[in-house]
Amino acid sequence: MSSATPASYRAFMAAAFTLCLLLTLVLVIGWRYHFHVLEHRQMVLALAAKEDQQRAASSSSHPVEKTQPGHPAPPLNSPSPGRFNGSDLPVPAKLAVEVLPLADAGLLFQEAEQVVRKYLSASAWQDRLPFVFEPERVRGLMEDYYEVQHQIDPSLGTLLDQAHYRIEDSEIVVLIYRSGRHDGRLELTLRRSLTGRLVLDWESFVGYSQKSFADLKKSRSTQPVMLRGYVTLSDHHAFEFRDAGTHLALKVASPDGADEVHAYCLRESIPGRWLLQELGGKVEGSLTKSLTLWVNYPEKAQSDSCLNLLQVCADGWLVLPAKK
Repeated sequence: MSSATPASYRAFMAAAFTLCLLLTLVLVIGWRYHFHVLEHRQMVLALAAKEDQQRAASSSSHPVEKTQPGHPAPPLNSPSPGRFNGSDLPVPAKLAVEVLPLADAGLLFQEAEQVVRKYLSASAWQDRLPFVFEPERVRGLMEDYYEVQHQIDPSLGTLLDQAHYRIEDSEIVVLIYRSGRHDGRLELTLRRSLTGRLVLDWESFVGYSQKSFADLKKSRSTQPVMLRGYVTLSDHHAFEFRDAGTHLALKVASPDGADEVHAYCLRESIPGRWLLQELGGKVEGSLTKSLTLWVNYPEKAQSDSCLNLLQVCADGWLVLPAKK
């Protein structure tokens, strides 16, 4: 018995030491993870606060022009975004996506980051035109976005990731930055211009819509409007769309998260089935996706926050040329 006691004691001490070591490691790892999450949240909140300050400054420096009741101020130059075509596919067509190797893409990503830096360093939106895709077409959209809608660019933090694709016939470079927008991340897409230079796809970067969410609600337009936003399944059934068995409800949040509307389509329609599949099928635990939609209001709409979903134009905010 006496010889077994020291051995048992040593075994007990070894087990206790091992347990203490494991607990210490768990605590260290846990605290490091906690502070990493806290740092990430503080960064996201700081970026969101920066956007709010820029938005407030933009609003104060752009007084709203008085117009006749029910008639929003027209853009300085009529923008020419895509036109709605009822004969188009009601959901995005499947695209051929090729993931290109990153091994030899160092110079490519350096070029892309340089374009982003030059774009962001320009003080006026007109000075950013040389760095955006299809500047002749997008100029009117930028004028509408900054001068009429009084919107601002999203704030960017540190670079998180990079990717290189070929989608159909388009070479795509993606830079992912920390941001105050949804999920704390924002993808910047760069494409090749006609001269072969990398330039920023501005529409997908800012999440451009043909009307701001506020103006859309005021106008209750029965004409189709292209809308970009973060889309989630919803259980909000009201007014013309109160029948939950017939209609699929979607919450559409604005790119800056400051506003939202609800869009509806028939559950058994092509868009309804596509959206249920893409967003997880159930309201509880629904996925959130950035989508480009065509929407309009019913005639004599009963609410400014409930509208029709006509088409899902793109899975994401990047709209590529239609397949021929």
